[in-house]
Amino acid sequence: MSLVNAILGRELAGVSGSGILARVTFRVRGSGESTHLRISDASLIDVTYEKTSPQIRDGVTIALIDVPSVYHDKEGEEIRGLILAETDPRVDFNDFMILAQHFGYSSGEEGYDTRADLNVDDRIDFADFLIFAGNFGKIAVDAPSFQGLGRLPDAPGSNRESRVSLRTDRSDEGIVRLFVDFAMVSELQGWGLTLGYNSDEFTFIEGFAPEGNLLEASGAEAPLFLVCTDSKGRVSLSSGISRGEAVTGSGAVAGLSFRAKTERSSETFKVLEAILFDPDQLTNLVSNSKAMGSNPERNERRERSRMLKSVSSPVPTTH
Repeated sequence: MSLVNAILGRELAGVSGSGILARVTFRVRGSGESTHLRISDASLIDVTYEKTSPQIRDGVTIALIDVPSVYHDKEGEEIRGLILAETDPRVDFNDFMILAQHFGYSSGEEGYDTRADLNVDDRIDFADFLIFAGNFGKIAVDAPSFQGLGRLPDAPGSNRESRVSLRTDRSDEGIVRLFVDFAMVSELQGWGLTLGYNSDEFTFIEGFAPEGNLLEASGAEAPLFLVCTDSKGRVSLSSGISRGEAVTGSGAVAGLSFRAKTERSSETFKVLEAILFDPDQLTNLVSNSKAMGSNPERNERRERSRMLKSVSSPVPTTH
């Protein structure tokens, strides 16, 4: 590996002193005790284009730790599953995307990532998924990014024009079924959303991936479907492609079932947050989307007028 850096401009300019020249990041692909890193050659060029060779110190030996990072909440309880601790301190959708992308791989394989092997058995499988689900939503006060809570990547994703919508039907047994649709997505690798509802009017039953959902419609595999009811009146869902290509197009990504507690429940359902991920982990975020009422007569009229258009909300670009 070779690294080069220089000051560009018409005027001669240079710097003096001490400091960091570069940062190099490596990903551990398998188990091991340690690895040795050293600089084999280095050159410094001054403003007169004179080249000098600085003294090179001995390399460094890095211990390879098989155990994923463990953090703690404000009560001191352990938190596992905070994979992107330098991005934000909450176990959330971006961490789940890493788990989903590397799901099914074992130590030594190209797709294996030690950060997602939460139970340290050299395989990323459903046992790790269950650990992650149990930690979803927790905030680590000792994570490197704790001061930047809620910060999203500066670069926008490839889904600036995408839309999210809800559609619903209601059976005679008082079951309300919601479906989440995405429209005009581009290179979609995964998604996460949080839905709000009135828990005094409805009981959440289940969340599921519809047959032929958008992520799997073209043959990709998305075996993980995260469902977390992390607080009263909120349910979070997420899914991501583990093997296969990112998808482009429109379609359903999730279904939810609720049971109405009264015969004429008319409270609304609302997407509080929806995040779309592309293969580079860049995101587009939508929040405060239009609400969907559960009144059966109103829903029937909406169905006739194509609800997909009536509740669509643009996905704004994050900055």
